[in-house]
Amino acid sequence: MLGFLVFSFLPQSVEADIHTAATCSQADVQAAVNASITGDTVAIPVGSCIWSSPVTVSKSIKLKGAGVSTIITASGNNNLIESYGSNPEISDMHLKSGWIGFQIIQINGNGWYIHDITFEATGLGKLAAVFARGTSVYPDPSGLVSNCTMSNARVDTMGSAQLLTEGDSENAIYAKALGLGGSGAVYIEDNVFTATYGGNFIDGNYSASYVARYNTFTVPGSGYIIEAHSLQSLINRSVRKWEFYGNSLTGVSKIGPFFIRGGTGAAFFNKLSGTWGSQTIRLDNVRSFTDVGGTAGLCDGDSLWDGNSDATGWPCRDQIGRGPDATQWENDPPSVFSQTSLPAYFWANKRTDGTDLLATVVNNSGNHIQTNRDYYDYNASFDGTSGTGCGTLASRPVTCTTGVGYWATDQSCSDLTGMVGANPANPISGTLYKCTATNTWTAYYVPYAYPHPLRVEVVDTTPPAPPTGVTVI
Repeated sequence: MLGFLVFSFLPQSVEADIHTAATCSQADVQAAVNASITGDTVAIPVGSCIWSSPVTVSKSIKLKGAGVSTIITASGNNNLIESYGSNPEISDMHLKSGWIGFQIIQINGNGWYIHDITFEATGLGKLAAVFARGTSVYPDPSGLVSNCTMSNARVDTMGSAQLLTEGDSENAIYAKALGLGGSGAVYIEDNVFTATYGGNFIDGNYSASYVARYNTFTVPGSGYIIEAHSLQSLINRSVRKWEFYGNSLTGVSKIGPFFIRGGTGAAFFNKLSGTWGSQTIRLDNVRSFTDVGGTAGLCDGDSLWDGNSDATGWPCRDQIGRGPDATQWENDPPSVFSQTSLPAYFWANKRTDGTDLLATVVNNSGNHIQTNRDYYDYNASFDGTSGTGCGTLASRPVTCTTGVGYWATDQSCSDLTGMVGANPANPISGTLYKCTATNTWTAYYVPYAYPHPLRVEVVDTTPPAPPTGVTVI
């Protein structure tokens, strides 16, 4: 009689190894990291340790402390954690440094996740808690910073490094599709920022892409809270894309909330409180008023870097409202200007008194940055002819002028209660429609999934392969 073996293959989870460092010392943690493989967890125990050199992580593991009782302090001018080209998860610890000019965590690559960390700058100023920096090998970083406490600490994003040899990396980033609302960005969500020093707390440069959403800021002093940089030199291209929404920004004699100087994106449903020097979204373009030298110079109609569609030089390379390069740009000698027009959109941002927070162009950049061309500002009386409207889809005007935007939502456009700050009760939902031709509305932008998918642990339910040579019936 022929017998048959019947195997039942049920979904199983694969248990990764946990490597617990002997102590929280740098040497013991690095040894545990070195002993791990992809998918493993390195546990840092309770303790207070001083590190004089960084722990380096170049594999996809979890580096996890025991919470705020795992306290790591930089002893000198060194980073604490450096990650290269992998997608680690780093969490649950208290990281401290007093060395301005260095980073607590420096990271590149894609898909990394940093969360539930208390970052503390102990020196006379603030430093980069997380510095997401691309290189020629690993350009255009993307990942997530969430549920962290930032004390005198900031998040910086750079698409590539500050090296002449890596200029081509930035140019390659600018030749990619924009992907507004997609995963290809550094997401900064549900964090709490506090400070005793001024300056900015989220910033980007060198073809960076980042999204600041649902953060709570209570910060004093000079400067702006969230910034985006211009193209400023031969090798320093502008921020590429930005999205700022659902943030609660409390100023203490702060100059302003936002200072945006290049690239394109959207800013909406942000709420101010506290005291400010200027309650506006400030826009400018450095090359409108500064000669950056070399082949770039001013954007004044004479530079081969720009579109020169009129005597002012407009459109300026990488200015607000410009999207990807049609082909990869060459710096010197410069290629022909070939950037897509992709205006920026602003809507339903609120000042401390509940009135509308609107954009203003500063620093003699008005020749190059113009409303209803390079950006579309919020228009509470929107009728389809200018600006950006907000309301239900049923209330969207039937007629429209090419370029205008309309945020269709069932949420309030005036009362942002429950929609701003860390871990909002009512996350923002809606779709930005763009008028792509006369009287033609097209869905243009939907915010990326919230919470960010990296915060949701995925369980593999794929059945294992049957043993070799065994028939499954």
